[in-house]
Amino acid sequence: MGVKLFSFIAVLVALVPVVDADATGTNFAVVAPQTITTTVGELTEARISIYNKGSVEEAYTISYAASSPNFIDITKSAIVTQAVGPKQTIQVSTTIRTLTDDNNVLAITVRSSATAETLNANIPVRSGKYSLPEFGFPGFVQIVFIASILYFLHSRRIF
Repeated sequence: MGVKLFSFIAVLVALVPVVDADATGTNFAVVAPQTITTTVGELTEARISIYNKGSVEEAYTISYAASSPNFIDITKSAIVTQAVGPKQTIQVSTTIRTLTDDNNVLAITVRSSATAETLNANIPVRSGKYSLPEFGFPGFVQIVFIASILYFLHSRRIF
């Protein structure tokens, strides 16, 4: 009992600050980071912990979705866990890649396969550093427009 409690506390400390989705009456709790900071174009891990508060073994289905799915790529958008014993914690992660510097929200839905209970966590995703692909959609359109003009001028031997 002491080791299990200690491992749960260690998981909580590792994820501080956290969003704790712990609805009253549910048999599990979800602990997730408060925000995720990424670099555009690079893979970033999005990890959550699920604590089984119930007295029976349960498996969980985790779904990941972005508020603007065109601006963020999620490696595994649905994950099914192995059975988690009573009073035990499991960590689940996926990787995300932001495609622009626009702010986004990663919506995580965790559903118990035994009781069909659902908990949600919304995590803001922000890009912390600038890199080449971080022009955003308007910048991309400008680059394509300028390249088209240069191509037209070059093909007509004007430039």
